[in-house]
Amino acid sequence: MGDLAHTVSEPYVFCSGVIVFMLKSIKHEKGGVIFRLCGEITSEEIIDARTEARNREDLVTSKYHLWIFESVKDFKISTAQIKQMAIEDIELSKEKSKMKIAIASDSSLAFGLSRMYEMFADECEWEMMVFNDIEEAKSWVNS
Repeated sequence: MGDLAHTVSEPYVFCSGVIVFMLKSIKHEKGGVIFRLCGEITSEEIIDARTEARNREDLVTSKYHLWIFESVKDFKISTAQIKQMAIEDIELSKEKSKMKIAIASDSSLAFGLSRMYEMFADECEWEMMVFNDIEEAKSWVNS
């Protein structure tokens, strides 16, 4: 699989020695995809990453998606946008039901918004969990 990286900055070592990046990146790893967002996060950044995921066959066929929100300073997204994303994912999960989705954050703001998404997406056929511990989320997607 090829690499995707956006706004490459200082490298960060992901589990098993695979390199991802500190700022806004998408990285392939062992059948999964890691989306990493840091700092001030906007709905547009999430929508762009989701659009890219849907437009690439290798992202759609992955076994898991791990969304990491780290060192979040602000999260600019509305409840309506979160609900719309959940509705879209419920529909997509009917076509591709064998996938794990983990959302992890060290930020209480991002964690709370992620739990809201999880609530709206309760009919989703994907196995989904929200974590406030990034290492625990990494272990879960690899289990």
